[in-house]
Amino acid sequence: MKPRLKQLVNEARSGMVTLVYAARDEQHNNAIALKEYLERLIQ
Repeated sequence: MKPRLKQLVNEARSGMVTLVYAARDEQHNNAIALKEYLERLIQ
């Protein structure tokens, strides 16, 4: 796992992480994809 991703996972495990996006589509964007990926890694 890359160092920045590992840091993000560690921060998500210990508290809240805010993901910011600028896409118009609130259902399909990179923040949603990253959130789902992080949730899988945390479990």
